[in-house]
Amino acid sequence: MKAAPRKIAMWSGSRSLSTAMMYAFGNRADCAVVDEPLYAAYLSAAGVAHPMQAEILAAQSQDPAEVIAGLMGPNPDGKPHFYQKHMTQHMVPGVPRDWMSEVANVFLIRHPARMNASYAAKRENPTLDDIGFWQQAELFEVIGLDWDPAMLSWRQGRAQG
Repeated sequence: MKAAPRKIAMWSGSRSLSTAMMYAFGNRADCAVVDEPLYAAYLSAAGVAHPMQAEILAAQSQDPAEVIAGLMGPNPDGKPHFYQKHMTQHMVPGVPRDWMSEVANVFLIRHPARMNASYAAKRENPTLDDIGFWQQAELFEVIGLDWDPAMLSWRQGRAQG
């Protein structure tokens, strides 16, 4: 049985091992990948200085609607799976979110102390906006799955359901 085309939006903050996850999916013959497709739109809207900014702005569309249209179109190279590595901090005000209901959204969360230490080693004086925690919480709310504290403990043995 052939799987239906699938789009996976992996959301993470900076320094959350998201590149390693993207490489893992990129090694699959049945999967296309894209790395931070909204980066140029973010740089353009946020007005912050980042390494390789000129190259990123030149290489990617700065129009979030155009980028999203490409993400939601046919999967690249006709592959059945399309893995999209997204950074939560790129979802600044003005970037549409309605398309998120049409993809499988996955959140990659690294322990905050480890993530912050890793980010601070690469960039001076990071803020919560740089790291993407606020945005990740907002995006999680868009998906509409309420928090359930019962998820924190379970009986020993097989999962129920």
